[in-house]
Amino acid sequence: MLLLLAGLACGPGDPGAASAPAPCRPGSAPAGHTRSVTLQVRVGPGVDPDAVQARLDRDRELAAWLGLSLVADGPPRPVALDAPIGGDSAIPASDGRTAGGGSVDAGKGAGDRAAGGDDRAARARRLFAPALGLLADRDAAAPADTVDIVVTRRLVAEQSSAGEALARLEAFTVSPRMAPATAGGFDLSALLPPGYRPTVFVSWRAWSQDRAAPVDSLLVHELGHALGLSHVDDPDNLMGPRRWSSCLPVIDEAQWEVIRSR
Repeated sequence: MLLLLAGLACGPGDPGAASAPAPCRPGSAPAGHTRSVTLQVRVGPGVDPDAVQARLDRDRELAAWLGLSLVADGPPRPVALDAPIGGDSAIPASDGRTAGGGSVDAGKGAGDRAAGGDDRAARARRLFAPALGLLADRDAAAPADTVDIVVTRRLVAEQSSAGEALARLEAFTVSPRMAPATAGGFDLSALLPPGYRPTVFVSWRAWSQDRAAPVDSLLVHELGHALGLSHVDDPDNLMGPRRWSSCLPVIDEAQWEVIRSR
């Protein structure tokens, strides 16, 4: 599981400029690459489905620029989920490692994932119980290439002892195309239900923010993870460390090979 925190705005031009954003790299518009992605969007209590739909429509333009055609299977539907991370398991703040522009890929080390054995698995099961329950409740009739988008007011329950360690978390993705699935130093792979779909969990508090920078890649970045892409260091790339930008990010040829192969 990959976790994304707020990145840094960068790129040419004035973030407050009214003109349409230009590519971060001149001449970098994707050519000949397309991928259709069906979305099932669900919203938790206190999240306005009409506002979510409006935000999704805006993000669809960025996705289209990159060659990704986002097709919703209907309007956002309610789900009884206040936050996907809860439980009574504390995780050390050091398990949520931050780096550079604010990206987090928690639990990289195999030793970290193995430490504690059954005890860590039990703690992970408690901590991520809300998300795991939702992943197990899937619609088998949905198209095979469906990605679930789950929008809740917050990602970490107010009473959760993980609140401090994951306070800056804005979104995370669980996808069978990414292995292993880890978060907060926990390996979730063995806990995930068989046949679960790629699922993006998004904090509405974060996603609904508006800034002067015209390009917000939070959701589309997470969809990249759902399609099998990992983080990269390139600041101009969709999977790089920044979230806000005045220019349009890129997906390179190697990344398109990954998208096409999964």
